[in-house]
Amino acid sequence: MSKHSLPGARAASNAKPVSGPLMDDQERRRFSLMTALRYLSDPGAYARAAGLELEVSSRARAMDATRHQEDGIFIPFEVLTRDLVVGTPSAGGHLVATDVRRDQTIDLLRPASAVISAGAQVLTGLVGNVAIPRLTGGAAIQWVAENASPAEGAPTWDQVTLSPHTAAGHVDVGRRLVLQTGGDVSRLVSNDLLSAVATAIDQAAIVGTGSSNQPRGLMYTSGLGSVAGGSNGAAPTWDHVVDLEAAVAHNNTLLERPGYVTNSRVRAKLEKTPLLGTTTGKPTWYSDDAGNDMLKGRRAYVSNNVPSNLTKGSTVGTCSAILYGNWSDMLIGMWGEGVTLMADPYSQSASGTLRIVVLVDCDIAVRYVTSFSLMADAITV
Repeated sequence: MSKHSLPGARAASNAKPVSGPLMDDQERRRFSLMTALRYLSDPGAYARAAGLELEVSSRARAMDATRHQEDGIFIPFEVLTRDLVVGTPSAGGHLVATDVRRDQTIDLLRPASAVISAGAQVLTGLVGNVAIPRLTGGAAIQWVAENASPAEGAPTWDQVTLSPHTAAGHVDVGRRLVLQTGGDVSRLVSNDLLSAVATAIDQAAIVGTGSSNQPRGLMYTSGLGSVAGGSNGAAPTWDHVVDLEAAVAHNNTLLERPGYVTNSRVRAKLEKTPLLGTTTGKPTWYSDDAGNDMLKGRRAYVSNNVPSNLTKGSTVGTCSAILYGNWSDMLIGMWGEGVTLMADPYSQSASGTLRIVVLVDCDIAVRYVTSFSLMADAITV
């Protein structure tokens, strides 16, 4: 499939050195997703305006030899998260009417992305498969008699591995729709695709199955600390919160970014659950002075990517999950420097249809599975 070429995109000699950050703080603020999208729709008209965006894309290629021959524009991960927090309206076919306020288009309601906010580490610029050595057993120390020698007690090792899993999507935009909306629809569709990528990464980190080309998410990783409400589940209480933390603390975990990730149903339930079963005073879930969601003095993050349709015993399809852990021990590997966004006018050129394509390669892993615990049978109804 042929795509728009990027002037200078293959000239790695003009890029910054491949070591260090892809952009400095000033460039990160100046990088414009809108300019990149305008360039994709009309390279000739916007090549000069998109100088920074093309330069950053060239640097990304310089960091990954396998991408020197790709077209399109790379959207750095830090720009993607910045723009998604702001939230740009997106829409579809109803943009044609003459009285449509495209500047007021109502976005699709999506689940919030939680794991990166909670502190998961994002590793960008990856090229090959990644293997991180991990110490699984320490050297043994023994008490010995005078003049006696200890038996060898060598440490043991394994590896935490990451390999790319590709998430992709595309939307075909009709020629008349592009003409009648002045190109706005291309911007809106592109933003919708980027939002969908962010949701897909968060979902993969939480409930990725590890099969059907998906990364393996936390809930499908064996060895998590387990807290059970009961044979048929139970309403979450302060006791369950304490047990979730204890399940991690018993494993000598160093808590750099401890916190909870759950869904809005659990938050609503715990906001109405008195602390320690009392009928007055602070609820189990509360807000601090800065307005942050809190559980037992820890930050709590809410995303409806955390399932609320689980089954436990006779409670079918209404149980929710609560995850607790040291979120800096979750690794999100990103190959290249972010998301590839491409405008393809050729695949369906006979009809004049523009295909907008998004691609991202990522994987999920945890440094220590014992850094996390799970309650999967919280009843909220």
